[in-house]
Amino acid sequence: MFVANFLVLVKIGALHPEEPLITVGQISTFFYFAWFLIAIPSIVYTENTLFRLNGSKARK
Repeated sequence: MFVANFLVLVKIGALHPEEPLITVGQISTFFYFAWFLIAIPSIVYTENTLFRLNGSKARK
């Protein structure tokens, strides 16, 4: 999803600013930054939780 969004932003950035492209660019920019602010921390939290759960089962 991140790569596809990046490619959309690259393609839109090469075109002239017209109305449908401006809206698509704004939405894509939101998802681009949401990836770093929401998705990556969520993935890290989930991985750490699963690692801790697996570690507690291995000790028993």
